[in-house]
Amino acid sequence: MSRGITIRTTLFALVTTLVVVAVGLSVRQAFNDSRHRADALQAVESNITSDLLLSAAADWARERGMTTVALGAAQSPAANRDEIQRTRGSADKAFLSGIERMKAGPVFKDKARLIADAETAQRKLADFRAGVDAELAKPAGERNATVVAQWGPVVT
Repeated sequence: MSRGITIRTTLFALVTTLVVVAVGLSVRQAFNDSRHRADALQAVESNITSDLLLSAAADWARERGMTTVALGAAQSPAANRDEIQRTRGSADKAFLSGIERMKAGPVFKDKARLIADAETAQRKLADFRAGVDAELAKPAGERNATVVAQWGPVVT
């Protein structure tokens, strides 16, 4: 009796081929899923950074409004000045956290320059605030008109 290709041998070959194909497809899918997971994690990280920077911008807008109203008032109550300080602190904390996340994050075009420009603008605002705070402590008639007029453009 000749021992050629039997049904048993054919079935083993087919099953082995199917297993190899299934393992290959599974490995390929695992690599694709890993890449998609990395993309999703990067999107989450970017969203967190964006949320921090948007929170800072919103708080700066509140600060701008509260300070503008206080500068236009006859007298700025201490409670208003305290609320302005709290809003500033919240904005600056969110901004600094967002910038640190950007520094640690992925590279993008002009990253270093854009971050440096943002930090410079924030320092300029922080320096200008001291003059604004001094003016808020004064009655409206004694406030430096130049500082009052520059507040809007500087904070914006």
